[in-house]
Amino acid sequence: MIPYLLDTNLLIGHLSGNPQAVSFVGTHHRNSVVSFVTRIELLSLKGMSHAEEQTIRSMLDGLRLLLIDDAIIEKAAEIG
Repeated sequence: MIPYLLDTNLLIGHLSGNPQAVSFVGTHHRNSVVSFVTRIELLSLKGMSHAEEQTIRSMLDGLRLLLIDDAIIEKAAEIG
């Protein structure tokens, strides 16, 4: 099965307790990935406390990281 690519907005919704986001992430987290861009965006959020950062890191540690390679870049260029 093709994994889901979880984006920054969905994960912020999940962290904020949005019921739809919590449900989606809870259901699909085992078959999901996050991009390096999402990881950067979440870890660079301004004004977060140490506890919030640890929560984000813990969540991200439980998700597979999608790394970019030339094949992905070429496919994105074809689609875009």
